[in-house]
Amino acid sequence: MMIVSSSNQLVSVVVPMYNVAPYVADAIESILDQTYPDVEIVIVDDGSEDSSLDEAKRALSACAKARWRSVRQENAGVSSARNRGAREAKGEWILFLDPDDVLAPETIELLVRGATKSGAEVAISDFAMIDGISIPYRRRLNESFAVMTKDEALRCHLLRARNMVAPATMVSSRLASEVPFREGCRYGEDVMWVWEVLSRTDGIVYLESPGYGYRLRPGSTITAPDSGRIETGASTFLLLDGLLADYLGDASWAASRWMLGVMHVLARYGSREQFGWFYSTFYRSRIRSLLTFPQVRVRMLAAFSMLGSVPLRAVLGRL
Repeated sequence: MMIVSSSNQLVSVVVPMYNVAPYVADAIESILDQTYPDVEIVIVDDGSEDSSLDEAKRALSACAKARWRSVRQENAGVSSARNRGAREAKGEWILFLDPDDVLAPETIELLVRGATKSGAEVAISDFAMIDGISIPYRRRLNESFAVMTKDEALRCHLLRARNMVAPATMVSSRLASEVPFREGCRYGEDVMWVWEVLSRTDGIVYLESPGYGYRLRPGSTITAPDSGRIETGASTFLLLDGLLADYLGDASWAASRWMLGVMHVLARYGSREQFGWFYSTFYRSRIRSLLTFPQVRVRMLAAFSMLGSVPLRAVLGRL
């Protein structure tokens, strides 16, 4: 693990933006409100067609001491925007904040403190779901950390024992450069990145207080699933079988469990045709691997999945 000192450790917060004008000011203001003093903001406008950049700059103008810069690129997707921001960043640490989400004021300070004490190159915060357009997120955080080895972190992510999402994950600049987001993956790229980060580090520190405010909004990737994007994600997630071969009891569990999660999303937000297509094209061949999954609930769903897509959709739509 890399041992760091908390003093003068610059944290670069990368904010990728695409048509988020109603939300981005909240995100920027939550960065400006951080109790940690050494922060820079790197805004990557991914070809927005609305006033996202103007709204971000308006929020930044309220703080004369704000350290920030912005770049604009042709629309290439959130993974490309995050990677561009990581290349532009000057900090020893990088945090990718989605432009419709927010941070609690102490989040960065606690993540840096936890990483410093543990020597970890990855610090992850728990999150809380929020809704609405303008929400003050000033939750008081408890300084409670869990320190995990690589194997413990991978298993924790597999079982979803703790919330581990990319935007609530702070990584060293080394890891950010060595583990970019996969730009060809347009669905589930966040989850895939977390898997890859966990597999490339010795261990992590986890902030057990929800320092990240996650907003599920209409029109998001989850609530408006697109078959073309989902196909890129499924193809990418098959790579996990090889990536995790040395770490999980059954390396196929991670990709198969993700596919079951996609089935759940499609049951709630997708069409009957989308559900049947994903079941037959990707999920059906992976069902048997989940019959030995460590969690009983997943094993039961896997067994039920073998009855076919129609009854499975009816059950998942109610969960």
